[in-house]
Amino acid sequence: YGWRNGWSAAVRYRRLEADTGGGPIEPYLVPFVASLNVVPGVSGFPFPLADVQTRVESDASLVDLLASKDIAGGGGHFQLFGGLTYATLDRDISLIDCSCSGLAVHYSSTFDGIGPKVGFRGGIPINDSVHLVGGGSVAVLFGQSKFKNSMSQPDGFGLDVVPVKDKDSRTVGAFDAEAGVAFALASGTLTVGYRVDAWLQALDSDQRVSEDFLLAGIPAIGDRHDDFVEHGPFVRFAMPLAATTN
Repeated sequence: YGWRNGWSAAVRYRRLEADTGGGPIEPYLVPFVASLNVVPGVSGFPFPLADVQTRVESDASLVDLLASKDIAGGGGHFQLFGGLTYATLDRDISLIDCSCSGLAVHYSSTFDGIGPKVGFRGGIPINDSVHLVGGGSVAVLFGQSKFKNSMSQPDGFGLDVVPVKDKDSRTVGAFDAEAGVAFALASGTLTVGYRVDAWLQALDSDQRVSEDFLLAGIPAIGDRHDDFVEHGPFVRFAMPLAATTN
């Protein structure tokens, strides 16, 4: 919603999804299954998998509540904005042993957080109907990151499998940026460009290797503070719903 004095307010919702589909086939992997208790008194166990199909699914839902101010100058347009942002991020990893009737190791990591966000957007005219446009923002989110490690197995495999869960409070830095070319079409605008969204150290890829195995020389697998990044080309069409009347 815009006012004639150059101020405006907006509520924005965005969702990002990525899926490897079937995923590649790896010839040999040794994941650490934190939920697999083979050795008495020891939590978890390295578990070799042959001919492994890997799959990664990730998604992010974002809500922004923003106020902005237009700044004129140089023949183009420029806008500063700030407000609150909320993000929920999720990444699921599955390692499926193709030679063992569906035995699979699963890891999931999620983050939920809210915090302040500031940024800018603007455009420079090339001619009456084409503009170079771009923008970016930074944010700090305060929330909680959760991790789960589990294993599914065919009936009768006979192992003690209990999901392992962990969580911690986390402060996450986030940024986004985009650049492109905007074309005037009838009463709307078509923009083609490239965009990146990133949340730093929001998720986990660590497999929670037991302290007993770390002492025995088996290294930790993954990172307890892993980045979540989505990027790629985009096409966007925007059209005003009504003229500003105040």
